[in-house]
Amino acid sequence: MNSSIASIVVKDLELNPVDLIQQHSGKAQLLLIYNNDCMGCTGRAIPLAYEFQLQFPDIEVAAMT
Repeated sequence: MNSSIASIVVKDLELNPVDLIQQHSGKAQLLLIYNNDCMGCTGRAIPLAYEFQLQFPDIEVAAMT
């Protein structure tokens, strides 16, 4: 199966809709959906996403709670 995602619409900090696929067209994206109350999220997933962004600067990281 080889299909692509047409759009991923989220809200920015001002609650405006943003299509991540359109905004970062042609770039690799890491979407991190996490919970601030989760020890695994804050202790492992968020630091790992940060490391990925440092190691691979072309990756666009979007985090959502």
